[in-house]
Amino acid sequence: MNADILTRVNFSHLLDFHRTSVTAATVCVREHRHSVPYGVVKMNDNLLIKIEEKPVYRTMVSAGIYVLEPHALQFLPKGGFYDMPTFLQDLIDRGLRTTCFPIHEYWLDIGRVEDLERANEYFDSENLE
Repeated sequence: MNADILTRVNFSHLLDFHRTSVTAATVCVREHRHSVPYGVVKMNDNLLIKIEEKPVYRTMVSAGIYVLEPHALQFLPKGGFYDMPTFLQDLIDRGLRTTCFPIHEYWLDIGRVEDLERANEYFDSENLE
């Protein structure tokens, strides 16, 4: 798990999902919404095809939480920088199954000051249950 993540994910459910998936790795994912505050224009050459006013795009992003089978670790290179996205892609390229576990519980990346402040507000309130 990345060190700058706060979450209430149910780790027992995550491990059960991983075990029953018979997979080399499981990546926790979370929906991310991105609102465009303008009309998004689709065009072909200079011809207007469509305008979508203030769309909201939804995509799944890595939540920075992973479960790995011990046999997958043999593919880690010795020494040097090697990040999780590269490692996971290498597993996939080797034909090893990698699954995604959607999390719906509280999750926040506190790597930015404004997000850390948001987390402090959350945990200072009555949300501790």
